[in-house]
Amino acid sequence: MTLLKRLTTRTARLAAIVAAAALSASCINEDLSDCPEDATVELTYRLHLAEDGDFLGGQGIDALHLGFWEAGGPLWAEQVVEGADIPDDMTFRLAMPRRDFAHVAMLNCGDPADGSHTAMPQGIGDVLLTQHQSRRDTVEAMEAPAYTGTLDLPLSALPAGGTATFDVLLEPRVARLMLNVKYEDGLSNIRCYVDGTAGGYYPRTGQWLDAPGLVVDANATAAPVGDDEMYYWFYAYPTQTDGGTRATAQQGAEDDSWHVYLYATMPDGTVTQYDFTVTGRPTVAGEVFRAIFVLTDGNGWSNIGAGVEIDTNWRPGIDIDIEM
Repeated sequence: MTLLKRLTTRTARLAAIVAAAALSASCINEDLSDCPEDATVELTYRLHLAEDGDFLGGQGIDALHLGFWEAGGPLWAEQVVEGADIPDDMTFRLAMPRRDFAHVAMLNCGDPADGSHTAMPQGIGDVLLTQHQSRRDTVEAMEAPAYTGTLDLPLSALPAGGTATFDVLLEPRVARLMLNVKYEDGLSNIRCYVDGTAGGYYPRTGQWLDAPGLVVDANATAAPVGDDEMYYWFYAYPTQTDGGTRATAQQGAEDDSWHVYLYATMPDGTVTQYDFTVTGRPTVAGEVFRAIFVLTDGNGWSNIGAGVEIDTNWRPGIDIDIEM
């Protein structure tokens, strides 16, 4: 069984082919060998994930987290399938009772620190896709895109020996940010943070988590290019959600603006904060946002027309809880 190295097709689909007889409520066995002949349901999952070179950037699958709930009831079963255990055709077979279920699938949603997954809650409406929180009001930027999908499995409607097919689209819930930061000689220790994004996504209800004050730490993704440029290419929840609404109700913000905070250590050892306000250029789930920022001693500009405020007397603890 080979690891799926890349996400290879244009759409993401979960096809469930169900062959059923009379079921026992407890039968869930991958090879179906221990299930009684009159109590077997076969579900075959075919997950085909969109490939967009700009958005995916060659990223693959870390893990797939599956949850099943009794229709209108509590969690029935969950399973985390690691990337190394996912076959190329993204096909899985399960045995399930011939009852009605609701299903949520989440892709690349593990804790980057240790790869663990938050257990599915008892209520399907409480399933929340979030980023790993590293410090107070700070989350880590994602290095792989997160997707979710949900569908209902009306298995009770299947006749004995009948078959049915169900499809679910796994859709991206993050935007990709490709921020290139250029800086003049003498500046060092460049740091990058973003705020104004959503804080998470509820797959079943389709609602975004409003998290004003949340800051995305992109520094783990920093890639130096020569001696005067840094790439910060990462994934984060969007600043504009479905319907064109802003992702978070930032205090005092009346437009669609969001912020890129850059920090640099000056030759004299002081730290300067560059607060770029981005207006009219939201980040959107499934899309790529590109920008170039240029930092000098006492000034800064960008290629997207973002306004900038310079604080040459910045001290840790003034606003963002960062590490320099």
